Amino acid sequence: GRPAPERVQAAAGAGAGKKRGPKAFKMGVLGTLEGTGKLGSSAMAAQSLSLPSSFTAADGSVSGVLQLDADTSIPYTVIDFSMSPQGVRPGTAERHAKPFFNLVVCHDIFDTHERMKIVLSPLASRYPGLQVLVWNYPGQAFTEWREEQLLNNDYLASCLHELLNSVGRDGTRQFDSDKPFHLMGFGNGANVTTFYAAHYNNPAIRSLLHFNGFGFVDPHLAGALHDCMNVFSCAPPTRPDLPVYFYSRFLFSPAYLAQVSTPLALNLYTAVHNPISIEGRIQLCLGSLSHIDCRSVLPDIDLPIIVVQSTQGALVKPVHTETFVEHRRGGMGEAKTIHEALKNKDRTCVVWVKSGHELFQEARDQVTTLIEQLATGYHETHDVAYLPAISVD
Repeated sequence: GRPAPERVQAAAGAGAGKKRGPKAFKMGVLGTLEGTGKLGSSAMAAQSLSLPSSFTAADGSVSGVLQLDADTSIPYTVIDFSMSPQGVRPGTAERHAKPFFNLVVCHDIFDTHERMKIVLSPLASRYPGLQVLVWNYPGQAFTEWREEQLLNNDYLASCLHELLNSVGRDGTRQFDSDKPFHLMGFGNGANVTTFYAAHYNNPAIRSLLHFNGFGFVDPHLAGALHDCMNVFSCAPPTRPDLPVYFYSRFLFSPAYLAQVSTPLALNLYTAVHNPISIEGRIQLCLGSLSHIDCRSVLPDIDLPIIVVQSTQGALVKPVHTETFVEHRRGGMGEAKTIHEALKNKDRTCVVWVKSGHELFQEARDQVTTLIEQLATGYHETHDVAYLPAISVD
């Protein structure tokens, strides 16, 4: 593990004896941020974010904004159906008696946490007391960030570190940060969670759960990101649909498009409001191209890794699974089952899914079932084998 990076410490320590670090503000009634009277302009900036209407809905979740510094703020939501409509949660003993593993989600590069909230709320509603933390990282919709900030895995992992601190025991207490949780990353988010697990000592993590993750940016992925940047930079601000149309060529498998048609696939993909700016897209591409290679630190991760990989992924090629198998400590390699991986902290289990990159649209039932099994502890006691890639495809 390591302490928070120097830049975060510097942002936190504005003056000797005066702690002004990152602070989370709960979303109260009528969309106002509670307790924002003391931070002046930075709190006003957070309050003025164009947050989605569901932020104030009594729907088994509580939301807020994390003010990382005067120029950087990010939204988050904790899904928890054990809360009362007033946001009151059961006592600690009752909460910890629930046999669930919580989820902390770091979604893909251009996604929004609102989408993952919709995907995972049905799961949380079936198991009151299960908590799911979703958030948008800088550059994504509803965020503010410094223009000169490089949005790479090192920086985004530090944001995740501050978020967990700010909503946990020493912050708003909206999330049980001491209770074991699966750290779930999708695409670019899986790279961020890998970096986080390697550099921050968080004993509450039960496993890393990757969906089409990558440990380093290979030439194919770099080419796709460069192509995206070129197209995004030419797109007028009045046509936010153009970046979506271009990026979608990397998302879906030919079989899926043949089944549902390209227009319907795009309609489903864009159904959730996601006002990410063109500038945010470009900065996230630049950040991803500047990710620190995680291959050298994978042996330092003393956690099971569960890799869910699409057989027809056009953005993150299936060969990336080898990174998470071959670079584990001692070269122990691949576990044949999730149960085996959970019992051996230096093993990786690969689960193949016949799908394009966008697993949560093409294979939603399959992946949400797996997430449910992990959250409820099914694989802690059940040794279930999965088919190899050649059989899945």
